[in-house]
Amino acid sequence: MKKAITILAIIAIVAGAVFAADGAKETHTIRLKTDVIGDAPAFRLEYTSGALANESSATNKTETAYNAAEAASYGYGVQTDTNYADVEVADISKNNLNVTFTASILNKAKQVEDYLLVFTAGPFDAKANGQTHYVNPATATATVNPNLLSERKGITTVGAPEGVAANTDAGEGSLKSGFGLHFNGTTCVAGSVGTFNVTYTKDPAVDPTDGENLYIANIKMEVVSK
Repeated sequence: MKKAITILAIIAIVAGAVFAADGAKETHTIRLKTDVIGDAPAFRLEYTSGALANESSATNKTETAYNAAEAASYGYGVQTDTNYADVEVADISKNNLNVTFTASILNKAKQVEDYLLVFTAGPFDAKANGQTHYVNPATATATVNPNLLSERKGITTVGAPEGVAANTDAGEGSLKSGFGLHFNGTTCVAGSVGTFNVTYTKDPAVDPTDGENLYIANIKMEVVSK
């Protein structure tokens, strides 16, 4: 009898183990992944106002996107941007100058990245009494587009790099100013991101030119990813 009871007990334990195993499960997993391709912005600096009638000039005519691994230059004499043209302003010996430029992105950029845009206004390389004479900028002020987020969608100043104050000394008579931009991952709308305004005070001491070799002042925008 004891053997029978022992055998029944063993059968009950084994049966319980079998039934418990029926409740176990296997999990089979296959992962999906997606590569979201971003688009770097293509920046442009363009003359807006303050020069003589019908003047026009803009950099980056080919709409080349920013490349953090490679330096690029757009402007007069640069082979990759030969459509650039000088902008003629009024006679600096008789007129105060007030000139504005617009910084824009040209494409539907999409990325999470920060940029610092620094604008520099250089002096006119002139002459007075036959000697070298520089006419320095009086003011230089960069202003971010106040409607940036609503108009550009994917660009904001929130979380952007710290800008450069207006009229900051850039050395050799130049002044600079700038602002930071944060691209937040939303697809952008092309258009203005800000402006750069420069003034020069008239200087009666400046010698006349010969009508061909005019005095030159360089306006630059430097874009750096941060």
